[in-house]
Amino acid sequence: MKRLALYFGLLAIFAGCSGDTVYKEFNRNFTDHRWMKNDIRVYTFQIPEEARYDILIDYSHVYDTPLSSVPVKVSVHQKDKVIYEQPVSILIKDENGKHLGDCMGDYCDIRQKALSETLKEGEYSVRLTNLFDFDYMPNILGIGVRVMKSSNQ
Repeated sequence: MKRLALYFGLLAIFAGCSGDTVYKEFNRNFTDHRWMKNDIRVYTFQIPEEARYDILIDYSHVYDTPLSSVPVKVSVHQKDKVIYEQPVSILIKDENGKHLGDCMGDYCDIRQKALSETLKEGEYSVRLTNLFDFDYMPNILGIGVRVMKSSNQ
């Protein structure tokens, strides 16, 4: 019984750690681990109050990919207005070829901040566009967006 209470206590603590997360969505629906050039991923969410928020990209890939970075365009929209648009390189390996993500077996996960910005209350969308030079980006397992209240208020 004490173990059960300890388990639920720890679960409550870890659940509380994500209290500043406003939104998160992660998509794993890639055929043959390929992100096609024309496949723009759109994530729509609500900002509950004006504050500074971090927009992070969650990226999962096959271990030992030959890529050292993944080029994407991040654009943030409020209604039909683009309020931010920037290319971002998701770093997979450092200059020595060492994986920067959290790898377990054949899978690696990376979380990288794309933007830290003050956002007003309302509905927003983040669009991730594949900027890879070829028809598709290989070795992708999933990609997503996480929006968190910034700790740098």
